[in-house]
Amino acid sequence: NIAPIVAVLMGLEMGRAIVVEAILSFIGFSSSGLATWGGIIADARAYLHQAWWAMLYPIVMIVVAVLALNALGDGLRERFDPVLGR
Repeated sequence: NIAPIVAVLMGLEMGRAIVVEAILSFIGFSSSGLATWGGIIADARAYLHQAWWAMLYPIVMIVVAVLALNALGDGLRERFDPVLGR
């Protein structure tokens, strides 16, 4: 059955897409006018010494989102994998 493999890959690839988007936004390759986690981190660099937490929150949210997507993929694999159900 291919469903468990697709579930795991979906979780991993979505996490990778979030990280790549944040990196591209951080270096300036994003649509203007959109708030992105990478753009927020890039803007917060100017205020790092006065407000370090402005950079911390989007970084933590990126980590939480990627871990949540990985956990979702693992949960779907455990649910739909016939080998684990034995």
